[in-house]
Amino acid sequence: MKAIGAKNGFLCKSVISQVSVLSLSSIIVGILLTYGTAAIMPQGMPFRLDVKLVFTYSLILLAISLLSSLVSVRTITKIDPLKALGRME
Repeated sequence: MKAIGAKNGFLCKSVISQVSVLSLSSIIVGILLTYGTAAIMPQGMPFRLDVKLVFTYSLILLAISLLSSLVSVRTITKIDPLKALGRME
């Protein structure tokens, strides 16, 4: 996108929004599968889910993924458009 003239601000918003959507959907699927598994476990199984702990870890995971996306944003904004096209001599 940079090679066809997209601005750095647009690229930054695009990467962060894509990472946000993927991270949030993955976290939601993970939570649903975790609670679904917990629901079908036998009552005698020593397993307990703390809602506060699950929520806290979900927020930490989301923050780490968003911070990690900034590394990609930095790389994208620094690259030369000609190099992105593969026409660097």
